[in-house]
Amino acid sequence: MIYAIDTETTGVTCRDQVIQLATVKVPDNILTLSCEEILALPTTNEYFNPTVSINPRALDVHGITKLSLLGKPVSTSVALPSDCELVIGHNVAFDLRMLHSNVDDICTLRLARKYLKESQSHKLVHVFEYFYPVKLFKELHDMLNTDKHDALNDTFMCLLVYVKLMELA
Repeated sequence: MIYAIDTETTGVTCRDQVIQLATVKVPDNILTLSCEEILALPTTNEYFNPTVSINPRALDVHGITKLSLLGKPVSTSVALPSDCELVIGHNVAFDLRMLHSNVDDICTLRLARKYLKESQSHKLVHVFEYFYPVKLFKELHDMLNTDKHDALNDTFMCLLVYVKLMELA
């Protein structure tokens, strides 16, 4: 099974841990689906209580506090779905490293660098805005809250970007 994934973490070092894991189950016909159909795909969105502190820079990115994670499963229990064979993600090598997983992957950051060479930035939100300008897709931007990092919203943005990048391939 294919999943689009994203994580939020306590930081970026090998000692840091996943505190949010979001997945979207990707059907075989993903390239034929509309935005609305993609946003209705089955998801998981789980939070985890880390055994390490949250780096202040990471906190600035996602806004997830240690207090908000009290009572959640311990970060060491985080894992991809058992039927996961392939993941799609933006800079997905980072997510897989943080998840201690080595499944096959499709990286939308690599694809964006390949197909959007003229772009000044290949950050997920900038690639998303390239394909879905705020002027034309304000409701979509508001719904996905493109101003703040959230694993589930980022997973949907990544999947929408993936479909557009495949149109350029």
